[in-house]
Amino acid sequence: MNAVVDEHYGNLIPVLCVKFFVIENRLLGNVDHELRREFSDDASDHIPSIVTQVTTGFRNQSKTFSGHDPRIMPMPEVTTPLTSQNAVLAFFDVDNTLMRGASVYYLAKEAWRRGIVGWRDISRFAWHQFRFISVGENHKHMATARERALAIVGGHSEHTLFELAEQIYERDILPNLWPETVDLTREHLAKGHEVWLVTATPQFVAEVIAARLGLTGALGTRVHAKDGILTGELDGHVLHGDEKAVVATELAERLGADLAECWAYSDSSNDIPLLTAVGHRVAVNADAKLTHHAEKMGWQVMPLNRAGLKEARKRVKREAKTVRKSRR
Repeated sequence: MNAVVDEHYGNLIPVLCVKFFVIENRLLGNVDHELRREFSDDASDHIPSIVTQVTTGFRNQSKTFSGHDPRIMPMPEVTTPLTSQNAVLAFFDVDNTLMRGASVYYLAKEAWRRGIVGWRDISRFAWHQFRFISVGENHKHMATARERALAIVGGHSEHTLFELAEQIYERDILPNLWPETVDLTREHLAKGHEVWLVTATPQFVAEVIAARLGLTGALGTRVHAKDGILTGELDGHVLHGDEKAVVATELAERLGADLAECWAYSDSSNDIPLLTAVGHRVAVNADAKLTHHAEKMGWQVMPLNRAGLKEARKRVKREAKTVRKSRR
């Protein structure tokens, strides 16, 4: 049995297969009606010319089509979704990332409403808030504000302060949430990720925010309590700068998460250690120093607008691994 070699595919096409109109169980689209009659009449003398027409048509069609059947357009590329059997964590800063301004200011504001602090204290907090919103986080000023906030909560019961935090959320925090960042937390939850707030805000405030938004949990600054009454003294360190990276790493280890698969979002250059610790980092509403660092490192910079959110969500859908349901 004679055979012909197609130039493009390099395949041997048996003449006998051509005679029965079959190449890989498909009719070649170029075979015209006259050619079909020649086949049906068993015109053996025409086989050499038929094979020449067939192979030429096969070669010409290969320039436009791909696959086994040259009459069918190629299917879109199918990509396998990225999945993980391990926990994937997404860490979100709170102040000026998840919400506008500093949450500690709203704590002081509510304390002032209740007569816990005086006018001088609330004026100082208001000044820090103005600077924070205008020019970003100043470590010295924010440290002073947080220290004063810790002193405010001293002597009050944990129950009272959780109640106070609920009031803060409803009255002050909820109206100041950035919808773009909140949408990103939901994008991660939809992927099966655990979404954690990591903030210098007092723990009882951070827990209320996380619970109200349906997030996994919160890591905040803890205040020591004795017999249910807060002493006003730190239980550990203020969760700021390097400390955020430390607690995030500890949590990832405890949950069996690979930090290379985890995400972090922040507005402040003080959170560069946290952002560096994970595999996917996004500078949200970033201050000048973080913006410069992010651009230098090739990190994503997300402005708080519709276009920025759209791009960030696309990146999460494209690059974030989906946690398999069997794990949960």
